[in-house]
Parts: sequence; C-alpha cells; structure tokens
Amino acid sequence: MAILADINPFRYRGYYMDAESDYYYLQTRYYSPVLRRFLSHDRYDLLSTCAEDGHLNLYTYCNNNPVMYTDPTGEFPIVAILIGAAIGFLTSYLPDVISEMKDGFEWSDLNTFEGNGWKYFGATLGGAIGGISSNFGATILASGIANVVETAFSGNISSPDDVIIQFALGGIIGAAGYGISKGITKIFADKKIFGILGNLSDNAKVNKRLAGAGYDDLKIGKLGLSGVYDRLYKKLGFGIMENLFNYSYNMLTGLAF
Repeated sequence: MAILADINPFRYRGYYMDAESDYYYLQTRYYSPVLRRFLSHDRYDLLSTCAEDGHLNLYTYCNNNPVMYTDPTGEFPIVAILIGAAIGFLTSYLPDVISEMKDGFEWSDLNTFEGNGWKYFGATLGGAIGGISSNFGATILASGIANVVETAFSGNISSPDDVIIQFALGGIIGAAGYGISKGITKIFADKKIFGILGNLSDNAKVNKRLAGAGYDDLKIGKLGLSGVYDRLYKKLGFGIMENLFNYSYNMLTGLAF
C-alpha cells in the first residue's frame, strides 16, 4: 500500500513530509506532528520579533497566526511582500491614469493596461521583492534588485552599465527610506519609552515603573536596556509606525521616479 508521503511529500505551507522520521522539514527546522511543536528553537537574534503579547517563544511560527502569515525563510511574514507588491503596482498604474484624465474623467481612463501589462507586472514584482527587506543591508539589496527588475520590464535597461546604475539607484533610495523611517520613528519612541523607564541607574525603580505601566513581564536586569527597549518599541506600536512611514516613503518615491 502506497504511503501518502511517498506520493506527494509536500504538504501545508510547503512542508516536506519525511516518511522515514515522520517529521516535517521546513528548510531550517523540523516539526513533529505528534508533539505538535518544532524540535529546535528559532534564531536567538529574532527574540525581539517574538516578544509580542508578552511572550518570548522561539518555537512559535508566524506569531502563532499561520492563517494570515507565512514564513518561508523563518524571518518575515508574507504581508510585507503583498503590501510592497501593491505599492509597486499603484506607483506605476496611477500616473498613467492621471495622464489619461487630463482632459476630464471617463471610466475608460481607468483601463490603461493595453501596452502597459509588462510594465505593471515588473513594477508589481519589483515592489514584492522590495518588501522582502528586514534590515539595513537586506533593504539595500532588495531595493536594488527591485529597481533593476522594474526598469527591465519597462524596457529601460539595454546594457550591463544600466543594471549597475539602476541597482545603485534603488539601493540608495531604499537605504534612505530605511534610515528616514527608523530615524523619525525613533524620535517618538525615545520620548515615550524613556518616559516610561525613568532613571536608568536603578534597575529596581525601572522594573517598578514598568510594572506600573502594565509591563511587569519586562525586567531591565534580565533583558537589558536594549531588550526592554525593543519589546516596548513593538508593544507600543512603533514598529507599525515605522512601517507606515516606510510605505509612505516608498509610495512617494515610486510616484516621483
């Protein structure tokens, strides 16, 4: 009798079913369907991304929300890619619609796909690639590749020099957006977070202030200042604020360039 795993070993979310061990392989970790958990923890440098809702659990997947998120590399949710793709499409599509509306609005002005299909596809794909970025270095790389992809589908690359120029331009724009978004958000975050922490020279007082603010799960002596800061940064919504600034920046620069 044929075993299902021998017929099709790829299961939910691309899990690979290892028939020999009865574990699912997810590129970086194994999952046991019997224990209903991963057999090893995720990377320690991802602790700050696992601190939502007051828990620090490196054995979870997609913040315990696999219906809304996927995590093919173990580091980011698919939502960022989808938002990036939407921004890429809109920044390519909207200027064409506005151009068609210069003589007055007609519903037909919204149909600008004829002759622009590949351009829109490239912009959408480029935006999706740009959404992969998770840190400064990854942002430069992803933004550079995204810009090359978008300009290639628009027919604006004709030589290796063009590839280098477009990669550098995309990387610079992406790096600027990362720095601006994080810098502006940090101004607001520092004021709020250090207002909660108070005098940093006395751990006991800091922990008391944290407990009084409703964050008794955070301990300055255990997590350190950077650990507490990172967790408050997310709990207070500054991670979302940073993303909103970055999405707005990408929208504006996409329309401008």
